[in-house]
Amino acid sequence: MEDLHLKLKELIKARHFDQPTLIQEKSFKPIFEGKDVVLIAPTGSGKTEAALFPLFSKLDISKPGFKILYLTPLKSLNRDVQERLQYWCDGLGLTLNVFHGDTSQTNRRKILLNPPDVLVSTPESLQTLLINESFQLNLNSLQAVIVDELHELIKSKRGVQLTVGLKRLELFKPFQLVCLSATVALSNTDFFRDCFVIQDDSKKELELKVLTPGENEADRISKVLKIIDSSKKSLLFVNTRYATEFISSYLNKTGRKDIGVHHSSISKELRLEVEKEFKQGALKAIVCTSSLELGIDVGEIDLIVQYGSPKRVSRLLQRIGRSGHGKGRISKGFFVPLNDMEVLETQVLCENALKNEIEDDVIKSPCFDVLLHQLVGLTLQKKQITFNEFYSLIHSLNYFKNFTREQGVQLIQEAKSLNLVFFKNELIIPSRKSKLYYYENVSTISDEKKIKVKDSVSRRVIGYLDEAFVSEFLSENVVFITRGKPWRVLSVQDDELIVEPANFVSSAIPDWRGEDLPIDKKVSQGVLSLLNEPSKNFLIEKFDYPNFSYNKKEILVEVKDYFVFIHTFLGTKANETISKYLQVLLNYRFKYNVRTSFTAHTILLEFFSEFTDQELLKVFQSDKDVKHYYNASITSSALFRKEFFNVAKRFSLIRRDVEISKGLISKLIERNLESLCYAEALNYLERTKFDYESLKEFLEKPKKIARVKEFSFPSRIALDLGGLREFLKLDSESEDSFNAFVKELLDKPYNLFCTYCGTLKSGVNRDLPAIVKCNNCGSKRLADAKYFENYSIKKPSKKFSARLEKEMGLMATQVSEFGSRAVITNSVYGIGEDTANNVLKKPYFTDREFYSALLEKQKDFIKNKKYWKI
Repeated sequence: MEDLHLKLKELIKARHFDQPTLIQEKSFKPIFEGKDVVLIAPTGSGKTEAALFPLFSKLDISKPGFKILYLTPLKSLNRDVQERLQYWCDGLGLTLNVFHGDTSQTNRRKILLNPPDVLVSTPESLQTLLINESFQLNLNSLQAVIVDELHELIKSKRGVQLTVGLKRLELFKPFQLVCLSATVALSNTDFFRDCFVIQDDSKKELELKVLTPGENEADRISKVLKIIDSSKKSLLFVNTRYATEFISSYLNKTGRKDIGVHHSSISKELRLEVEKEFKQGALKAIVCTSSLELGIDVGEIDLIVQYGSPKRVSRLLQRIGRSGHGKGRISKGFFVPLNDMEVLETQVLCENALKNEIEDDVIKSPCFDVLLHQLVGLTLQKKQITFNEFYSLIHSLNYFKNFTREQGVQLIQEAKSLNLVFFKNELIIPSRKSKLYYYENVSTISDEKKIKVKDSVSRRVIGYLDEAFVSEFLSENVVFITRGKPWRVLSVQDDELIVEPANFVSSAIPDWRGEDLPIDKKVSQGVLSLLNEPSKNFLIEKFDYPNFSYNKKEILVEVKDYFVFIHTFLGTKANETISKYLQVLLNYRFKYNVRTSFTAHTILLEFFSEFTDQELLKVFQSDKDVKHYYNASITSSALFRKEFFNVAKRFSLIRRDVEISKGLISKLIERNLESLCYAEALNYLERTKFDYESLKEFLEKPKKIARVKEFSFPSRIALDLGGLREFLKLDSESEDSFNAFVKELLDKPYNLFCTYCGTLKSGVNRDLPAIVKCNNCGSKRLADAKYFENYSIKKPSKKFSARLEKEMGLMATQVSEFGSRAVITNSVYGIGEDTANNVLKKPYFTDREFYSALLEKQKDFIKNKKYWKI
């Protein structure tokens, strides 16, 4: 590092940086010589300085304009990087600023009129800057671009958009590229360019400890608090919002004020306050999700606690790497699994982490929606572009090596048909619509609508679910778990989900399914290996079942009554593929009504009719129609409709602010079967959610069926192996649901009027006598007071229609004949006069029979409401 800038040496000495870290030492010369590089080193090893010191040492400041562009995936990281760089920039006489979505218009103008030497920004903000003329005029002095947290970007369409964005930036001025990551797989280091890889190959010492799960969540939280209390400062990582809610609630009850909460759903101001208090020592720990997973500086951290399996090696290393920063220090991590199966899963993840075996998380979709956006961006940036220029630019990128000229031609034709560009005399030029479309679609992240969840009994809102989760997993009669309780779906409507408490839950889906990361096939296979090694498998003592064996050559199928557990150990993507394929195959070819659920290791089939082992084995066999049913399992799913809807918005087929029904989406799909929009939605799901090769592997493997008789359902083995034990809940919630409905009904107020003399009568339903009469004249012909305003005994008003008069007369007849039961029936949500008539005419021997009939009628109304015009 002899070429280090003299002033920089003084600044380093003033900061008491005695020796460069290994990554700083190894990277200085290649970066100083102008090589494009990817730096891979643990969190806290000084990657930022490793990138900047050689760049600062050779920086040409003779010309005004942007010289270094520093990109991070988060606005919060922008702020953190700015604070970190301010010392070095001030000392070297360099100007520094930040440009992102929250930057004020005043500061934006200042940046563009008087560009800083170093600009910190996000990939999305770069997209807006690329078509800004003031930005373009200040790029002549650009020398380098730094991309931080490389691994985070390349796993989604954000990375694909950035790879084209960097190429577009290069059209103004060639620049050196430096990428930083703690956990990127070596196979993905050429995502943006062919880069020289510089890796910190010293062994970062990790101290990882997997605890056994407690009996319940309170027990597990108690363990967590003991670990936190044994440290000076720690981070408690959780995977889901429910875990955050539960832990926060538990901490509030215990009166702990020294533990903060940090996640994306709370305000920026609160997050900053928590970070500040933790840095200053006012907080001992922070409960957090992925919001603190990346490199936001919160000061020294002794250890990390992971609540639940981390699911992926990359996540494990990223989170554990937040502790033990500094040369020779140990990164410590404690893992608190949620069930027995997660213990094995976490053991495998820890073993793979110690061997640095990181999953390949790079996105592999064609990303035609991103290309359409970038095509429009190029026309705005260059004013006009030929097809050959566009195709050559895209095809030159590593990510788009398989992009064909035919696809390019189709892309331009579709852009033209959507009025996004004009195509004249071999030139592609922007249209009036181009700029608005470009700005509206800068973000590749889909807008996520929240669906209201409403209890059908109390009519109260019990929570909100992501639309993607509802689309993928929920339909009528499906049982799911939210806030720790099981609920059965009665009706899925456009903006709300009507549910009732569920009783016996065999295949319930937890609401965090949509939030969690997929488990890699290699990890699932590692769990299978542990199950075959009694010396390593602490669960072996629990399985008193000598004929139950696992191996990689055959798949064990456990059957109990109408339930089939298929132990595949093929990972989340494979099991989602297989479960959806089997459901379509069983429903349409074999005519079985079946419901499915899955984890990374096990698939659960729930049949509604009897079946034999021979029939089951036939279903599991491969045949010539596999590809057909596989494709049908994707394209017929709500998941596909949702993805097509999102892609269609990015294609400008649908306005971004428009919500349309499932029926209209299906029609839109039918009209676009040959489009790139359809191809993108299908390809994206195939590459991110599904695994066709593993489906074929499953069908070709021999199956061993074990009929379980000695165990009461569900067998402990199936539940432990499938991780499904947490989804089971046997309680009296169905009875509670009925009782709550009756109480709600009897507590309702009634307001009646006498159709004979007009006297009003009011009270609550539970106080009604069996025979209801007018307090004034004794008539039994009473009706709802809603009719009273526009009804006169002598002469009904003109507003009082024949229909209303008929309804009023019908209710008066019902009250006269059936008394209090008529009043109660007419007060049930969803029951009108005609339905009430049908209910009341049936004989009921007990009050329970009567109230049960009312509850069923309310459910019927909720299920069918979406089809009625009311």
